Amino acid sequence: MNMPVDPQWVSDSARRSASSHPPRQAAGNPFLRTSQRALRVLLALTFGQRALVDLSQVAGCDADAASTQVWTVADELAAAARVDRVVGQLIDDALALRLARVARPYQDRSICALATVWARQRTTLPGPQIAALLWVVVRSSAPCTGQFEAALVDELNWRAMRLLGARS
Repeated sequence: MNMPVDPQWVSDSARRSASSHPPRQAAGNPFLRTSQRALRVLLALTFGQRALVDLSQVAGCDADAASTQVWTVADELAAAARVDRVVGQLIDDALALRLARVARPYQDRSICALATVWARQRTTLPGPQIAALLWVVVRSSAPCTGQFEAALVDELNWRAMRLLGARS
């Protein structure tokens, strides 16, 4: 899942976004209502350190690849994406390149239908599908998605802790 981001695409996308949008503002931001915690987990799960640093630099966060950890860069990007429409769109475009194919079965479904999928398959869904489901949920305009978003993030965190525990 942690594939590199093509720096040329990131640069081209940022130029297109910056030139086609009015001054930076939160209105129209795909992550305006997303928790920073959920977006940080989604970014860290979807991108490796180099890709996060590339995205961060294009977004103007200027992360240093040599000294910055994945969580730090993901957190900076998550914070910027929540308040800056252009950064939010840049990150959403990058996530779309990684997750759109996996997310296809979840798109155009109601939050209730997505919650039903989650309730029935929670223990069997692979991590990439949970990430895709989380991406669909955080982009949803439906009201009251916060608890569902938190449940998905908690599941991803729990799985990470289990994997870490299994290695020791």
